[in-house]
Amino acid sequence: ADGTAINIVSDATTADVIDITADSLTSGRALNIYSNATSSAELMKIWNDQSAGAKLLHLRQDGADAAIFIDYEGVNNRPIEIDTEQSQGHVIYINDPKLTSGNGITIQNADALTTGGSLLDLESNSADTGTRTLAHIINDNALATGATVLTLQQDSTADALYIGHNADGTALSVVSTATTANVVNIDGGSVTTGSVLSITGADGLTTGHALDIEGNSASGTAALLNVFQNRGEATAPCAFFDQDGIGAITVDINVRRDSVGLEIDTNATTKRALSIPGPKQTTGNIIELPDAGAL
Repeated sequence: ADGTAINIVSDATTADVIDITADSLTSGRALNIYSNATSSAELMKIWNDQSAGAKLLHLRQDGADAAIFIDYEGVNNRPIEIDTEQSQGHVIYINDPKLTSGNGITIQNADALTTGGSLLDLESNSADTGTRTLAHIINDNALATGATVLTLQQDSTADALYIGHNADGTALSVVSTATTANVVNIDGGSVTTGSVLSITGADGLTTGHALDIEGNSASGTAALLNVFQNRGEATAPCAFFDQDGIGAITVDINVRRDSVGLEIDTNATTKRALSIPGPKQTTGNIIELPDAGAL
């Protein structure tokens, strides 16, 4: 009949309402719930109708196997779905793991991925203008000097990191409190004919810059830009500028104090400190110093 097959009403406070002890199990199960129904009915429902109370489900595994195993044979759906109404707290919380060399979360053998899929997909469509972070990774102990916050390894030729920024804002911002260490360090020791750092496609520039370096320090002798060739027998130029347009390669040295505008310090003994090879001028001047009326 269409009614409850088993109904247990208990007044127990500290004892178990149902206790199953199955020490002799080998391949069987202490509890097996099976259904071949085609409806969307739930096979099991555990409900706590109090705003504060006991945990709905407590699993303890003292063996080496998994505490919970989900064998999902469905197609294009969700093996695990969480519908939460909470506004604060944590939807998933892993408390005080004792890991030393393992991983907190591992997604392994996703070899079937082709196009359009991702191992991890985080998305937000909130229109709220408040400050927030969609993903936050923090190493909170200053003594953990060997801990890397994020490691990316790419064994193929595609990008290891791709940032697609679709708004008029900063795509990448690095804020560092370092005083003697480098803020950004690029080790490109294996590059031969490529570029260690390349800025391309800046075709929309009008009054902006492809590279803007600014400092406001009132003390010190550090240079804002230091280009250093550390190989004594290297014959290639330390810096090379190539202008294919009709505009000049302009070095605007706007010295605001009474100091040297341009200084060349060379250790050469038989070579020239300044050389302009192969000028093509016919009626112009190779070197011109206009507007020197203050002399």
